[in-house]
Amino acid sequence: MKFKSVFLLFNIAVGVSFLFVFAMPFLALGGEYAFTFWKSNWPLAAALLLVLGALDGFFAYNWRLFTLLEREDWPALAHYLDERVVRGGRWNGRLVRLLANTYLVLSDADGVIELEGKAASAKPSLVRSNALVFGVARVLKNDPPAAVAFFAERRNAAKGKDDWIEWYYAFSLLLDKRFEEAADVLLPLAQSAKDAIVAALCSSFLVNAVAKSVPSRREEAERAAAAAADRVRKKFPTEAAWAKEVEKARADIYVVVLGKSIEDAGRQLYS
Repeated sequence: MKFKSVFLLFNIAVGVSFLFVFAMPFLALGGEYAFTFWKSNWPLAAALLLVLGALDGFFAYNWRLFTLLEREDWPALAHYLDERVVRGGRWNGRLVRLLANTYLVLSDADGVIELEGKAASAKPSLVRSNALVFGVARVLKNDPPAAVAFFAERRNAAKGKDDWIEWYYAFSLLLDKRFEEAADVLLPLAQSAKDAIVAALCSSFLVNAVAKSVPSRREEAERAAAAAADRVRKKFPTEAAWAKEVEKARADIYVVVLGKSIEDAGRQLYS
């Protein structure tokens, strides 16, 4: 549904509800009772109006942002966010993440890395909380050594995204053709990953990359891959359930960029 339609329907719904609650006493019981009711409940009405005003103010302030998102006008959105975040000094986590994601949609990895450098100077915590997005830029830039160094520095410090940081570290090692080191990461991750998509990716790459590139660890890789696949299928018994989980995860850009690899992992799981 269009943003403007959602905004209009929201205001209509709240307005109708407000009028229904505060007009009903007058319509049902008459003016005298209604006056008593309004006199004792005016703080509630004021609070509701303040909340509605605050929400409308938020929508109005971000109207251009929502409009550009609705149009999927990524170049204009990148310019608008750059004006607000970088030039305007609004180092808000939500806006920084959206700007980085917009650069990735535009395949502008250099823009993401430049934004990271500015964020590191202005508010270093933003680099830590958006490590996956900034690291993925190095992968898309086809700079495996830089990606390996970036993710190696941030292992076990990603605020709930440890599985994905560890996966991208292993993936970067594979891209850098450091297969033995990648195996050292993927093998334990296949056993410990709580994220089902990470576990499925580990299973796929252990079979299709590690087992073939490091023959001495082939049996170990295949056993770990099979165990990880069994664990994922136990949680998502059908291919439809798996597809639903993947679709939900695609809200994150670092999942979207692995679309082909995730498709391959899914086929391997349910073939």
